[in-house]
Amino acid sequence: MDEYGGYPMVGRRLRRLLWIGLVAGGIVAAALLWVRVEGERRLDEVERQVARRLGPTDLAAIERPPVPEGDNAALHYVEAGHLLDRTPESRHILRQAGRRPPGTWTPDEVVRLREAVARHRPALEALAATAADPGSRRDWQLPDRPVTPMLLVLDVARLLAAETRLAAHDGDPERAARALAQLRRLTEGLYDGQALILGLPVERISLGALRDALAAGLPLPAQPDRLLARTDPRRAHRRAMAGELAEELAAARRPGGALEMLTGTDFHPPWRWAFRLAGPWMIADYQHLRLAAVAADDEPYPQVMARVEAAAPPWVAYWPKGMPWSVDHGLLAARATLASRQLAVLALEASARATAPAGDQGGDPGALPTAPPDPLVGGPLAVERRADGSLLLAYPAALRSLPDGADHLADLLQWEVPAPGPWKVH
Repeated sequence: MDEYGGYPMVGRRLRRLLWIGLVAGGIVAAALLWVRVEGERRLDEVERQVARRLGPTDLAAIERPPVPEGDNAALHYVEAGHLLDRTPESRHILRQAGRRPPGTWTPDEVVRLREAVARHRPALEALAATAADPGSRRDWQLPDRPVTPMLLVLDVARLLAAETRLAAHDGDPERAARALAQLRRLTEGLYDGQALILGLPVERISLGALRDALAAGLPLPAQPDRLLARTDPRRAHRRAMAGELAEELAAARRPGGALEMLTGTDFHPPWRWAFRLAGPWMIADYQHLRLAAVAADDEPYPQVMARVEAAAPPWVAYWPKGMPWSVDHGLLAARATLASRQLAVLALEASARATAPAGDQGGDPGALPTAPPDPLVGGPLAVERRADGSLLLAYPAALRSLPDGADHLADLLQWEVPAPGPWKVH
C-alpha cells in the first residue's frame, strides 16, 4: 500500500482493462457502422442494377395512377364476383370440376355441377352483358383492399372454367367458346394491369378448361386470338418483378422497413437489433438473387436457377422466415404457362381437323406446323400417335425439368387431341 492508501498494481490493471474495453468497443462500433454503411452501399448498387436492367426504381414512375371507375374494366369481374354463390359447397364443386375431364364424370357429378352453375347464373349473365356491351371501361386496375377482389376474380375464373367443361360435356361449342373468350379477356386484363399474381393462375385455369374441352372432342374453332391470351407472360413477369423490386427497395429505405421485411411485424427475436443493423445488406443480397434470374432470363430454366443458386450467400439458410425461393416461382410459372399456350395453339388446329364433319377432315390432324421449342429448356415438341388415331402433344424435356413441388404444371405440358371423326355428346 502506498502513502495514499492505494494499490498501484490494481490501479494499473483497471486502467489497462478500461483501455482494452474502449479499444474493443471502438472496434466493434466501427465494425457495426461498416456493416450498416456497406449495406446501404449494396442497396445503392442493387438500385442502379435494377434501373439498368428493368427500368426506373422510382415508385412514382412505376405505380399506375388510379383508374376512374368508369374506365376500370376490372370492376366488371369484381361486380360479377359479388353475384356468386360463395358457399363452401358451391366453391368446392367448382374446384372439383377441374380435377377430371368431362368424359369421366359420373351422372351425380354432372347433376351437382349443373346445379352449382345454375346458382351462379346471375354472374354469368352479368359477364355476358359485359362482353356484349363493354361500354367505356377499357383500363384495368384491381380496387384497394386487394384480398377480397383477388378471391372474387379467382372464383369468377373457376366459374367460367366450369361452364366451359359443362358445355363440353353437353356438346355445346359456342357456349364453351364464349366462356373461354371471357377467360381470355380476364387473363389479358390482369397481365396488362400488372396483376401477375392473378394473371398466371387465371391463365392456367383457362388453359386447363380448354385442354379438357378439346380432349372431350368438342369442335372448338381454331381461333387462338379469340380463345387464348396474347400477352407474353414472361414480359408480364419482368414488369411485375420490376415493380416488386422497386417497392422492396423503397421499403428498405424507410426507418424500420428492412427489419419488417426480414422478420415480419409480429416477429420479435432476441437478435432483433442485428436484423435492424444488417437488414439493408441482407435485402441487397436477396435482390441480387432476383437480378441474377433477370440477367439470365433468355437462358433455359435450369441454367437460370443455377445462376440464382450460385449467387446465393451462405446466410440464406438462416433466413428467419425461411428463404423465399419464390425467386424462381414466377419465372417457372410464366415459362410453363407460355409452353402450355403454344401446345394449345397446336391442339386447336389438330382438333379442328380431327372433329371436322365426315368427308371434310381437312388433312391429317397429326400434320402440325413447325412447333416452337418449349420456353423452359428449349426442348422439341413430341407427338405421340395412338392406335385409335388420337394424338398426345407434349414437351417431354420441359416435363423432366420441372422441380419438386411443380406437379400442378405438368398437366398443362401435355395435350390430347381426339381421334378423327364426328364429335359425340357425352
